[in-house]
Amino acid sequence: MKHLGSPRKFLRLRISRDLSTISIHQAPYITSMLSRFQMTDCVPAHTPLDPSLPLLYANANDKRCNHQLYQEIMGSLNHLAVYSRPDISFAVSRLSQFNKDPTETHLKAARRVLRYLKYTKKSLHYIWKSRFPQSKRILRQWMVARMA
Repeated sequence: MKHLGSPRKFLRLRISRDLSTISIHQAPYITSMLSRFQMTDCVPAHTPLDPSLPLLYANANDKRCNHQLYQEIMGSLNHLAVYSRPDISFAVSRLSQFNKDPTETHLKAARRVLRYLKYTKKSLHYIWKSRFPQSKRILRQWMVARMA
């Protein structure tokens, strides 16, 4: 068996590593998502959800959005939340409750998550804290959101 070094890519994840950190991101996937949903020129957002936007179930007076578009956005966001972006998992979980009957308000909130992803393309960092010799390190996780 031949040692090929540390992995740089694994299942569409980008991995970079130095002595104290491991960074895992899916920046190319996020870029393709933004392009797919025509959000490449959007203004980045600093938070995944707008606290002033009410996320309520649809009533008879609410304007419905494109059902298929909403579900495609939510599926893509769910993929990111599961694989590499736990920072958006609450927003994705909350917005997924409206997959059956989404309104324009829900679509606006989903697009805000995309705007947040534009702001934080490379945000997951694992920081090593050594308490034992080099071979027995304990891994602690911290999310560090930073601009791409």
